[in-house]
Amino acid sequence: MEGFRQRLKVRQEEVDSLLCVGLDPLPEKMPYHLASVAGGVTWEQLTDWFTDIVDATAPFASMYKTQRAHYEAMGEKGMIMLWQVINYIKRNYPDILLFLDCKRGDIGRP
Repeated sequence: MEGFRQRLKVRQEEVDSLLCVGLDPLPEKMPYHLASVAGGVTWEQLTDWFTDIVDATAPFASMYKTQRAHYEAMGEKGMIMLWQVINYIKRNYPDILLFLDCKRGDIGRP
């Protein structure tokens, strides 16, 4: 069985790209059409937004990265969204690697 680095190298060569796509639910990164929805954006809308990003970038992406803490900050719905996005990628793009970043306190973000 190939290790992570070998699989990443194969994917990078396959798509001729080093693109790593971050999928974090950050309010300041939210598109205007979602941020301006009356009453705020729902976690379902964010999940759809992320799967749209995945579909649009899959031909070019060598991997996807999520930061668990950002999803945890949204509570139970955030964790449901995280696992739905991960499962979507695994089901639809099994050759693209996933990196679940679980570090804490490494950057000056509130």
